[in-house]
Amino acid sequence: MAGAEVLLTQDGFAGGMAKRPLGVTILGSLAVVGGLILLIFALINLLSYLGLLGLGLPADTPREALLVSSALNLVVGILLMGTGNGLLNLSPWAWWLAAIVAVIGIARSIFAFVSGVATATTSALLSAILGLIILLLFLGYLASVRRHFR
Repeated sequence: MAGAEVLLTQDGFAGGMAKRPLGVTILGSLAVVGGLILLIFALINLLSYLGLLGLGLPADTPREALLVSSALNLVVGILLMGTGNGLLNLSPWAWWLAAIVAVIGIARSIFAFVSGVATATTSALLSAILGLIILLLFLGYLASVRRHFR
């Protein structure tokens, strides 16, 4: 899977030595944007938990769920932004982190099939199948661009 490559210097500007595959640029950028979005969600959930923002949630929604959701969004958002930055800089640790996350996602999808969660509804089944396919493609792509992260 060759694909287009973007020439970058070590500091990330076009026209230099290191070659970053276009797919890595796209994945890294999406990870940074996704991380920012999760940080915004974390802030919204925190403001809702503090009573400073109403989300129109059902009355039986536990307030603690907003706090847990906020904390999880914050952690995952920071990890995503860091991973995206690492991918954009062709950092070897970012490749490993992305590969580990993909393997965990694949294992989670397989567990959903084995446990019956994925077959509970048609939408759950389609979601699990699509997620598994995307993660397998993602892992395959990561393997094909591994040499750029050394």
